[in-house]
Amino acid sequence: MRYYPAYCDPKQLGRVTLRHYLQMMKAARLRDLDEETKLHLMAWKNREVEATKKNKYVYTQFDKFFDVEKRRNEILGIKSKTIMDDPQQRKLLLLANSNGGGS
Repeated sequence: MRYYPAYCDPKQLGRVTLRHYLQMMKAARLRDLDEETKLHLMAWKNREVEATKKNKYVYTQFDKFFDVEKRRNEILGIKSKTIMDDPQQRKLLLLANSNGGGS
């Protein structure tokens, strides 16, 4: 119960429902994400401060360096829809499904 010092009392721990516990753990993971974002942002800013004109970086935008939305979706269990966003992939999937599996 490292995140919840208020729940160190055995009586209070006994009253926590599974649903409430899962919500508390999700909140804890989101707090960890906030901390992770801060660390990545500090690394990003540190890189910018030390930059010279000759250095060429692999990442030119912070979102490519650390994708906060992707990480948040992983924590919340939201699946990405990258295949359906690509028109060519979508067309191939529709074609395969219309032919009964391609046979």
